[in-house]
Amino acid sequence: MSVSSTYRANPFLGERQPPAPLQELASLVPAPEANSYGHLLQHQTALAIKSAGCRAHVVHIYCAGAAHLRSVSAQIGVPVFKLGVTSGYPAKRIEALSNVGYASLWGAAENRASLEALEGAHNWFQIRFPKCEIHNHNNDLGETKIVFQDGHLQLTFLRPVLVNRFNEALTTVFAARCLRRFLSSEEGQVRLRKIGADPGAWFHTRYPAVPPHRGPKLSLANELFILNPAVEMPMIFRAIAEMARYIAATEEAGYVAGREYGR
Repeated sequence: MSVSSTYRANPFLGERQPPAPLQELASLVPAPEANSYGHLLQHQTALAIKSAGCRAHVVHIYCAGAAHLRSVSAQIGVPVFKLGVTSGYPAKRIEALSNVGYASLWGAAENRASLEALEGAHNWFQIRFPKCEIHNHNNDLGETKIVFQDGHLQLTFLRPVLVNRFNEALTTVFAARCLRRFLSSEEGQVRLRKIGADPGAWFHTRYPAVPPHRGPKLSLANELFILNPAVEMPMIFRAIAEMARYIAATEEAGYVAGREYGR
């Protein structure tokens, strides 16, 4: 991996009142205590690629980690995970992360020639959610059910819902744990400078060309979060359960129109 003269590459239905705005659920996810993780940094977690606009009765929310994220976590002092949503098999989504090399490039988007390839980004793996108490939440969710299944969360709805709505909702509800938001803060900028990383850089994914009309697509890897499921699973579960309640209510009542879009 080359080293620039200024910065070192980062190594790491019926009438009813509408539900409360989704943004209010963000209060369930507090900002990270950036200096409190310590030895817990070895626990890697994350959620995978979007499932483009499809509808499903069952939605899976899972975590995945990679060697380059472990390295980043160690250097900036916070655990970095990817949270993902799919209507299919989580193992297949994580395999897709490895195949494409999700978040494998680091640098400024306006200077693509200088993007650094991060070792380990083609080796993603699942991080299992530890089980926590869920009975009270399921009692409150009505016909929507949420269970632990093979180390991830499985949500079952009475009616099909847009998978993309979960991706958008996760970004909103877990905004306080967004890695990009943290690295853009004063504290995050200080940490990047301390390790010699460009404070204006970020993670990118280069998706393959779609012939015959499109070349490779460079996308920001914005689904990276500061979380430690090993100790924060009750908070994570509650936030996701309330998010599921919101989506089920708005989908049924038609208060929120799901947007269909690609990757």
